[in-house]
Amino acid sequence: MILPCLDQIGEEPIRAVHKLRDYLEVNHITPSLRIAEELVSDVLDCPRLQLYLHPPNTLSTEQQSRLKKYATRLAQHEPIQYILGTTNFMGNDFKIDDRALIPRPETECLVEQVLNSKAIWKQAKPIIVDVGTGTGCITITLAKEQPHAQYIGLDISTKALQLAQENAQTLGVERHIQWIQSDLLTELNIKPVDAIIANLPYIPTKEYRALPDEINRFEPQNALDAGKDGLRYIEQIIHAAPFYLKPNGHLFLEIGEEQGSHVKTFMEQECFQNVHILKDLAKRDRIAHGARNSNNESIS
Repeated sequence: MILPCLDQIGEEPIRAVHKLRDYLEVNHITPSLRIAEELVSDVLDCPRLQLYLHPPNTLSTEQQSRLKKYATRLAQHEPIQYILGTTNFMGNDFKIDDRALIPRPETECLVEQVLNSKAIWKQAKPIIVDVGTGTGCITITLAKEQPHAQYIGLDISTKALQLAQENAQTLGVERHIQWIQSDLLTELNIKPVDAIIANLPYIPTKEYRALPDEINRFEPQNALDAGKDGLRYIEQIIHAAPFYLKPNGHLFLEIGEEQGSHVKTFMEQECFQNVHILKDLAKRDRIAHGARNSNNESIS
């Protein structure tokens, strides 16, 4: 059911918010009020709070037309991040489109764990590798927080790498990061490195097919679908990482909430020590962290 109310959004910003909220509610798009506020704020280029405290006088005809188009796309389950073209990740606004997966809050937990690993950052110029970089949100955030390091972003998708480069330029860290097209670590041309970070696909194919339309229809399948058990790429990176890491170098992985036990065992079998499975804000297993055993020889 689609409400016809969008034909008359109106010139007043608050009235437009209420009209959009009603439209989104009928189309089962939630949280309807928050999203409506974000859409109106975007077309007016003002903070959400300003809509209530110091609202602009009117919406132009062109702005009303944009709102109708935004709402129609939302009703078709397109993610709001793709519609607005940006998403916030750890305080920075990243350009986002269908070239890459939309960054999730869980990945912020991964970045925080890396930033909290003091052994990495006490090095004069640590080398940090981000595998499956996508938007570049992980390595760009790290580069802003720890600019003394050398960063390498890897992705099999040239389109994702282009998006990551655009974000790095916008956020002022392009000189700190080297971008390489690579299937996992195969094209990494610098070794050994101090840390490898990977937010790879970890959703089993059967679960991927059952995901909501806003994910299944719009976000890149190759950034989500990880085969029958969801461990195809995680196991590959665990197996390969010791050959690229320095002795006691770190591996950080984002994982599925039911994969912690298996990943911990597999990492220990593949010469990692002090392996820990860490939880996200919802208290679900989400991050695996271990150090390469110093007795395991790396590729020279």
